[in-house]
Amino acid sequence: MSAKIYNYFVTSNSSRNNVNYFDENVKDLEKLYILKGCSDSLKSSLMKNLGIDCFIKGYDIEYIHSSADESFVEAVLIPALHIGIANGSAQYISESNACNQKGEIIFLETDEETRSLLFKKDPISVLNKKIKKYYKKAYKLFNKALKMHNKLEKFHPENISFKELCEIADKTLKNYLSYQALKKEGIIRDRMSGEVTHKGFVNFVTGLTADIGKRYFVKGPSSSGKSVLLQRIADTARERGFDVEVYHNCFDPQRLDMIIVRELDLAVFDSTEPNEYYPSRSSDEVIDLFGGGIALDTAKYSNKLEKIKKHYDKAVNKGTSFLKKAKKAFDDMEDEFKETADLKKIGHLWKCF
Repeated sequence: MSAKIYNYFVTSNSSRNNVNYFDENVKDLEKLYILKGCSDSLKSSLMKNLGIDCFIKGYDIEYIHSSADESFVEAVLIPALHIGIANGSAQYISESNACNQKGEIIFLETDEETRSLLFKKDPISVLNKKIKKYYKKAYKLFNKALKMHNKLEKFHPENISFKELCEIADKTLKNYLSYQALKKEGIIRDRMSGEVTHKGFVNFVTGLTADIGKRYFVKGPSSSGKSVLLQRIADTARERGFDVEVYHNCFDPQRLDMIIVRELDLAVFDSTEPNEYYPSRSSDEVIDLFGGGIALDTAKYSNKLEKIKKHYDKAVNKGTSFLKKAKKAFDDMEDEFKETADLKKIGHLWKCF
């Protein structure tokens, strides 16, 4: 079996401020190398190259991407070796339990670089404050958008039959899971497959499900119970001893977008606008909540719904504009670094693999 590369997020620029699932995704690791010093771009490139090197050797690789910019990698995990490398400049990593308990810090800077940065401390501090300010404003606007979204959902609850949703979930499990069970304790790993960045919404759903044999596409309008359906399937699989990857909605982490049970070769995910996907394989199957678990009649509310949606879009777009400003400040901060990395320390890190 060929090695695989999986990409996902563990933090989110959400309407409920920043969430963090880092610790639970690295709890099985025995060693975590924490990279300090130099620019984030250099650390990201180093981790990508280390990952590719291990991938070529036949190991599955997991890249944890930055919620600020998906092109940056903030950690690379090699589960089979129980080893990970992470960017110690990321606050959520440096303050994690894993960093404190199993982390080994590697300073990448040369003495020359360290001395140079001492003179740049003030400019970098100013830029850091700007970044925090912009994110705070973005979160506030995303929270406003969440309130608009919740208003939209109030038009639908009376039409939802949770009994029917449970029946759909049970039918899905019976068709695919049958009465299978493993003699071990199942594990839940919470993550995000997508993120709201300065570029807008980005996601890794296609790559995460590329090697999955059975994919269920859940179709249904807002508040139709898709998240409830996914949670029920995830809980049942875990109770039967299977490890479950639970992918939360990046905008509202209390809702679920997708679950993957690799031991069952199974993926179930929300496939409704704005994150719509279409079956492309003979084994793909649609779970249709439009004509199944619910019956909606929202025509009489169309004007109100449209007005609320406009307020929602406005808040999201304005929030995204602050993420763009934060990205600009981050790029300016990266320019302050003069790359003089200690090649001996990088070579030492490479030998660990």
